[in-house]
Amino acid sequence: MDKLYGPKYAQHVFRRLEELDPELNRITQEIPYDVFWAREQLSIRDKSLVTVAALIAMGKEEQTKIHMRGFLRSGGTVNDLRNVLIHLAVYCGFPAAMNGFAALKEVTEKIRSTKSAQPAK
Repeated sequence: MDKLYGPKYAQHVFRRLEELDPELNRITQEIPYDVFWAREQLSIRDKSLVTVAALIAMGKEEQTKIHMRGFLRSGGTVNDLRNVLIHLAVYCGFPAAMNGFAALKEVTEKIRSTKSAQPAK
């Protein structure tokens, strides 16, 4: 999770899972993250993009935002996500794409506000 989200946000995701249910968190750490995310056949960036697209298709807004952050941290760009969302409008429907754009807006605003709140180095 640290590699995908960075240590600080990984702790946020870990705590969120732990709040939902400790056993669910343990299983999530052991299977999706320790097994599937650790596979080397696709880059973390590629896995992130596929994950974002699948979550948008399923309408899973909270998880979409989490994985959008991971995608941006792993080298993806906001423009990459915008183009994926436009492409998904055809296959997942315009409402799903619109929800994706709303999630992207929220994620980028939160990242901007977090960066502006940090003291200058």
